[in-house]
Amino acid sequence: MTTLFLASWVLFPVILVILTLGCGLLVRRLAGDAVPGVLLLPVGLAAVIVVSVAVQWSSATAALSGPALIALSLLGYALSAPHVATLARPTRDWLWPGLGAFGAFAALAAPVVLAGRPGFSGYTHIVDIGHVFDFAAHLAQDGRASPGTVDSSFEEVVSKMLSVSYPAGAQGPLGALARTLGVDVPWLYQPLLAFHGAITALAVYGFVAPMIQSPLMRALAAAVSAQPSLLYGYALTGGIKELIAASMLVLVAALLRISPPGRAPRRALLPAGLAVAAAISAFMVAIGPWVAALFGALLAAALWRSRDRVRTVAAWTGLSALIVVLALPTLIPAFKILRSAAAAGGAVDLGLGNLSQPLSVWASAGVWVTGDYRFPLAEPTPTYVLIAIVLLLAAVGVAHTIRLRDPVAPALALAAAAALAWVTLRTGPWIELKAFAITGMISVAFGFIGAAAVASRFPRAVAWGATLVVAGAVLWGNARVYHAITVAPAERFRDLERIGDDFAGSGPTLYPAFEEYAEYFLREVRATSLVNPARGQLELRPHLKLPAGQQFGYDLDQFELDYLQSFSLIVQRRDPRGSRPPSNWLRVRRTRFHEVWRRARPATAVRLHLPLSGSQSRPAATCRRLATALRSTDPRARVAYAMSAQTVELDLAKVPRSANWPADDGTLVTFGPGSAQGRVVVPRGGRYEAWLGGSFGRGVTVSIDGQEVATLAYRPNYPRQIEYVGEVELDPGPHRIRISRGGGDLRPGNGDEVSRFAGPLILERLPDRSARVRTVSAAEGERICRGSQRLDWIEVVEPA
Repeated sequence: MTTLFLASWVLFPVILVILTLGCGLLVRRLAGDAVPGVLLLPVGLAAVIVVSVAVQWSSATAALSGPALIALSLLGYALSAPHVATLARPTRDWLWPGLGAFGAFAALAAPVVLAGRPGFSGYTHIVDIGHVFDFAAHLAQDGRASPGTVDSSFEEVVSKMLSVSYPAGAQGPLGALARTLGVDVPWLYQPLLAFHGAITALAVYGFVAPMIQSPLMRALAAAVSAQPSLLYGYALTGGIKELIAASMLVLVAALLRISPPGRAPRRALLPAGLAVAAAISAFMVAIGPWVAALFGALLAAALWRSRDRVRTVAAWTGLSALIVVLALPTLIPAFKILRSAAAAGGAVDLGLGNLSQPLSVWASAGVWVTGDYRFPLAEPTPTYVLIAIVLLLAAVGVAHTIRLRDPVAPALALAAAAALAWVTLRTGPWIELKAFAITGMISVAFGFIGAAAVASRFPRAVAWGATLVVAGAVLWGNARVYHAITVAPAERFRDLERIGDDFAGSGPTLYPAFEEYAEYFLREVRATSLVNPARGQLELRPHLKLPAGQQFGYDLDQFELDYLQSFSLIVQRRDPRGSRPPSNWLRVRRTRFHEVWRRARPATAVRLHLPLSGSQSRPAATCRRLATALRSTDPRARVAYAMSAQTVELDLAKVPRSANWPADDGTLVTFGPGSAQGRVVVPRGGRYEAWLGGSFGRGVTVSIDGQEVATLAYRPNYPRQIEYVGEVELDPGPHRIRISRGGGDLRPGNGDEVSRFAGPLILERLPDRSARVRTVSAAEGERICRGSQRLDWIEVVEPA
């Protein structure tokens, strides 16, 4: 894992800087040196996005997207050779924007980097990140070509995203670079997200430079404006395209100040055209309200000040045409979405999405002090006080830019307000969230401009005080997000990745748990999982009584036998409560996290499969069915059976525990530090495996008879899923079990804003014999069925 961590967080960011800088240099040469140094990386990233999307438009060229980016970057260095040495030399010009960019990068990288393992944040919050991985891998290999026959969850996701003309600006470069470097997409996602944060900071730095004189204040404004609370929280749970849209929007404003249409040479408009095209490539036509309002305001100002209005209109028309050409691979499929929106009167409402209730429009101020944006504010008063301060300073900032007679800054503020109004009137809560996140960056940037403007009327210390208030308001909210965010279980996903690689081509495969990332890691074995089942459905036994609400996993005996037998592999999370597959399946791998089963004999080898374990089984009725089946089948037929694991279970919801650990649906909600203690009676001595159900951010320690078995940390799970704890040697008789959770610290995911849960605790006796299948005569099978209380299932099988 160390090598993978270093490749993700050291090598990949360095490659990103080199690649985007080369592309930025190329664009600068093409634009007649119209790009200042601080905007080289943002412009280069815009080019990377646009080129990736264009090359991946066709399946014939998709695999060339990575080499194409490398070639363009090398060309940029070659054409700018005399200036490269100057750029590489450390100077004050790079120090302050570099600090701002690093601050934004560090904020988005911190949850994963400080957890000390590769991976990404936001696991269990939303399934969208898994869709990003699927789409990125498909684009890099097959472009926007349909996968054809859909026989896996991976292809199901890709087909859905292609059918809605999903934009590829975020996923295209991710897939291209991952394929070129030979590192799987999930391990590069968070570094790329953090790099986008750094690019946003550089764009903000270039935008605020004329309004904030202090370079240190500019660096702070850039770092914090790149991470307004809502955008930061949403980015850490999958909102990468909103981060790109925000960065490209402010980049466009900074570039149009340097090269206004009608006054600058036509080729100097290329960088701005690329920036808008990149925003469209990432956010599709949804960025339209911001761009239209910004262009409209700037065009009106230009016409009012211009002596040659024809030339001005022609220049703006040329820029718009350039944008259309550059964004054509995204705009062509977007026409279908536009037609649908037009048919709906221009209104688009996707409901709440994963929000528990609509967000307040005040969240667009960039300050939102909560650990999880999906839920209402726990302490609204401090948040709204800080929002009022930031908005007051932002208003001062807008007034200050008007006094400076800078048309671009007021136009951007106007565009943010107009676009926000349009979105809130024409869409629903989920799309509003995205608008609030993007607008929050502009609100915070103007808050810093207003704080700096205070220095013109008050002592400099007052301006710095106002600056620190804005920064503190945003960072307080972000600290809450950082403290509550989940970090993906890297070891478990690495295990899935190896299984997918080692068994490639052996599918189709069933993964019977709710795990959106299994769809990606097991794509080469054509896996079907619960999140996006292939062909849109799972076939379960009729009249199955399931718990109310979302299902986060199924026992194998809950599936229709014919459906189960239609697969070649089963990959499932290890769980001592789970059933063995039918007798014609052979376990071919067992790891700490998973078991892999291969169908070793034809499905016809099993004539009848009768589950006997689980709360819904009825042993007496099942044995009568077995007897009836044996009387009507080949007298040479045999009976196969499997035993359930020998387990002892402790229900933590029924034991003494800390008052702040309430019980909920058989588990404990582990708010804050606390403990739960109980007793189990082990009937037979020997080696046991300990298992604990739950989801764990801050470490939860399991102790037996006063001896610590293990501490589970950074092991997030969905409900009713279970984690392996460790092995213990136990004597027969009673044993004391203690589950404890300490206080929080500065590590990510140690907060209590999101519920953590624990339970039950299960001890499974070793050696595990539940995978073994025994075969007996028909008469012996009937006797075993009536006499055993530990049968997992019993079958009628072919004589062979």
